[in-house]
Amino acid sequence: MVPTIVLLLSALLAAQTVDGAEPSKCPTFSVTAPAGVPDLTKPIYYYLDISGELPEGAEIFWTTTDGQILSGQGTKKIGIYNVGSTEITVVAHIKGLHEDCQNEASEKAVWVIDYTTQQLDEIENNDLRLDKDAVKKAIKRRDEIPNSSLFFIQYYRFRTDAFRVQKLKRELSDYLTKELKLKDPFFKIETKQAHKAMMTIFLVPPGVEDPTP
Repeated sequence: MVPTIVLLLSALLAAQTVDGAEPSKCPTFSVTAPAGVPDLTKPIYYYLDISGELPEGAEIFWTTTDGQILSGQGTKKIGIYNVGSTEITVVAHIKGLHEDCQNEASEKAVWVIDYTTQQLDEIENNDLRLDKDAVKKAIKRRDEIPNSSLFFIQYYRFRTDAFRVQKLKRELSDYLTKELKLKDPFFKIETKQAHKAMMTIFLVPPGVEDPTP
């Protein structure tokens, strides 16, 4: 009878080897997020820390709730681009592990970014002409903060022809949308009477209130 027991035990171990790794030999892994508050205008890198060996043929697959994974898919390090939110969950899934093994790990990050409205420029324009160079510079600054908007305030003197003010407003709007390809939700234009004619340009990050003219 002893040989029979030995044969049955050997067969059981062989079956476990064929089906996959034993749970006691499962690899453990976790996802590591970037330290501190990242610069959302640049790629954000996540890492998969693995303890133990992955079985032959195992595959790593990443997903993210925001942005696009444009580098590293299938490896232990990924780069996520175009993140527009301050809250993101990244998941690493490993295919090919034993059914009793953990096959997924995730990391949720919430960043508190203290954004405030920034005045980018103040231009005197007594003749109510559009300063395209100043607008282009403002667009470049706006591109540094995803989903931010530009807020323009055109101040004009008392008794200024209302037609001239509206003409400048239309000219600025057309320049932003048709030439610089900035969509309407990402800019606002206000006009207000003041003691001198000038245009101020503000950068308004997402979630921040517009400046008061």
